Amino acid sequence: MTSPTTIAPVDLPTLPLADHSRARRGGRERERTAYHEAGHAVMAHELGMKVTSVSIVKDDDTLGRMARRWERWMHEIDYNVTPYREAKVQRHIMVCYAGAAATKIQFNYGAWRGTGADTTTAVDLACCMTGKTEETEALLRWLWIRTCDQLARPLLWAEVEATAAALLAHHELTGQEFRDLRASVVQAKLRDLTVSTCQQEKGQEHTA
Repeated sequence: MTSPTTIAPVDLPTLPLADHSRARRGGRERERTAYHEAGHAVMAHELGMKVTSVSIVKDDDTLGRMARRWERWMHEIDYNVTPYREAKVQRHIMVCYAGAAATKIQFNYGAWRGTGADTTTAVDLACCMTGKTEETEALLRWLWIRTCDQLARPLLWAEVEATAAALLAHHELTGQEFRDLRASVVQAKLRDLTVSTCQQEKGQEHTA
């Protein structure tokens, strides 16, 4: 079994990761935290997990957090990995990576700052499914790329931006508030698509 301590997360800097509790709470850092937590929440919802709250209110340990319903079988994953659970574990790893991915997409720097706990969880989960360091690193690399690609899709990224803006305005969102916000973004995108389609059809009629 691969040891979690031997795995280096993809694209991590060589310097020690910054701790959320030690990071400066300036306006830029607060914005980074909002996008980070929004990334976690949007990806969790997209992958079928129930988000219970999202917050950028600082506590003793973190600058922000996203809470989701934890599945009981996760406590058994280190000794009972089935193909079904393996797919679920991969989704959980993507949620762990989504905070850093959102920061990377929005700011293009400092993606891994303050992500020590997320990275550790991702590595621990990956190690439960693999037997060699090379395999674990390849799995983590693939899931990081997949997370970035999915989160950058127009609809999901619109959800991230809306969630981050709401967090900056209100500091905390309940699970229901987050779901209502996401639904409003989807509806707005569908309206835009409908209007665009109608305009294209009218243009084609005029040229016919």
